[in-house]
Amino acid sequence: MPKPRRPKNPDDDEAMDAYNEKLAIYEQEQADKSVKKSTSSKSSNYNFPVASKKDLAAFKLSAKQVALNASNGHCPYNLTHVYVYIASPTDFKKRGHTAFMCRRQSGYESSISPDFKIFEKLCGGEDNFCGEEENLLLDFKGGKDVAAAVDPMLREAVRQKKIKSSDVERLAVKFKSWMKGVNWNKTRMSASNRPSLGSWNGWPWESYNIMERQCGMASSVAWKPLQIQEGADPLELVPPHIAPQFQLIWTAENGIVDDVDAAIDLSHRIVCDNHKEQVEQSSKEKSKKRASSSKPKGAAKKKKKVQKKKVKKK
Repeated sequence: MPKPRRPKNPDDDEAMDAYNEKLAIYEQEQADKSVKKSTSSKSSNYNFPVASKKDLAAFKLSAKQVALNASNGHCPYNLTHVYVYIASPTDFKKRGHTAFMCRRQSGYESSISPDFKIFEKLCGGEDNFCGEEENLLLDFKGGKDVAAAVDPMLREAVRQKKIKSSDVERLAVKFKSWMKGVNWNKTRMSASNRPSLGSWNGWPWESYNIMERQCGMASSVAWKPLQIQEGADPLELVPPHIAPQFQLIWTAENGIVDDVDAAIDLSHRIVCDNHKEQVEQSSKEKSKKRASSSKPKGAAKKKKKVQKKKVKKK
């Protein structure tokens, strides 16, 4: 329908009420049209933009890689579960979509993986707070990042009989992913890099620092909006209506779930349904406000007219 014209006489209550009703219908029609134009991938069940098949497929591939990394022990921590969580049905380009890891919450020694314990010892041990203990990584400085020192470090570790030669191939993959992109200036004490500073994040070989960089579990994950976090079981913390959005893709007991794609599809469908309810509720509230705001104005104008007529009669 064409946009309705505003009545020439704003004091005509009936004309203004009719105008407001037509304007509300017109605005709703325009909003529906803009939604249809703004998305090339619209589900028949939803009247708002949803993730494209391409983005959803990329998310599934990355989630499968995270689950595979968990199976291969790429995380410095001993994990119990890995969930996927889709934050928004409409925008898959923004960050917030998460692979959420749950680690064992039973003390540091039992929470870190056996391979990380080896890495920690080669880097000077758990108590190497000031970075002054023997650190094999620092004996082989060179290359674009600290990951370049992993191969010579492992060869030296074999020579010193700190590790077995049969472990080198497995450890090299993990250690390189943990040190990927770390600049050498982060490995030495300086005026801008020391524990006494408020900006201090720890040494790059420490477990929590590795997790901050999403290394290990993010290995070979190409889809950048996927974030990797770790903490307590989210199902124990989030509201009941949000909990189904967290779908299990890996467990320590059974490994990767049978159908990761189905788990992600279910998470996406649930977040879409939740968003649909919010949109419908918001639309109802706006309609109520529009209706309540239009009636009092007309009633107030009628009272004014009646008062004017009484004044004239007097």
